[in-house]
Amino acid sequence: MAKGLFDLSKRFVYPDVNCNYGPGCRIELEAHRIGRDLEAFVFVRHPELDAAPTGSLQPIFIHCENSHCHIDPITKSKSNRDQVIVALDFILEFISSTSGRVDASQIAIITPYTANVDVIKSVRRGPKYAALASMKPAKTIYSFQGQESDIIIAIMATTKQAGPGMTTDEHHLNVMLSRHRSGLIIVGDINVTGRLDDERSKRHGHVGLDKFQVVGANGEVSWVNGTMLRSVHQALWESKRVITV
Repeated sequence: MAKGLFDLSKRFVYPDVNCNYGPGCRIELEAHRIGRDLEAFVFVRHPELDAAPTGSLQPIFIHCENSHCHIDPITKSKSNRDQVIVALDFILEFISSTSGRVDASQIAIITPYTANVDVIKSVRRGPKYAALASMKPAKTIYSFQGQESDIIIAIMATTKQAGPGMTTDEHHLNVMLSRHRSGLIIVGDINVTGRLDDERSKRHGHVGLDKFQVVGANGEVSWVNGTMLRSVHQALWESKRVITV
């Protein structure tokens, strides 16, 4: 993994583990050229982003304003066609910008929900995305455990209105933050745990919610802790690595 790309995991998942980047993590290596290409592509289109620290690469969050999260009435699985289209268009434009250096097979899509996997599969069938034919089918975060890809595109599917649901699961977050070698793009709603730029909330000490209600497929209700998810979002927001579309 390129230097800088394990920072979120180290900070929020393994804070007590002493781990360092080895020689194979240097971003100048040919193995991480795709990560450098990704960073350059994003900055041409979004110069408002802050650059990653010198000699490192950092994840990027694509915040989809007003996207719609559909919740299956039977399984309660979530999907978000708007976020899927944003992600696929991003991949298509990135590959087109590299003059053949990057192939779609070097990019993998993961998502927390099976319903969203189905939507991704459906949208990819369109002729617009024929250039992505070599990209493997999207997988759930759970089914992608133990696998890696040069670039990971994580489509969260959730919104502030629908709530974060199972995306708060710390094990799933750990997998999502550690499957990429040279680049991680997260597509979703940056405010899913509460607004990060709400000055009034900051003044009153309410920086978002820690507990969220989740309704299971059989109607069972449980409460989940969203602290790690919000911390990851806050870190990306404060480092100015968020694109709004």
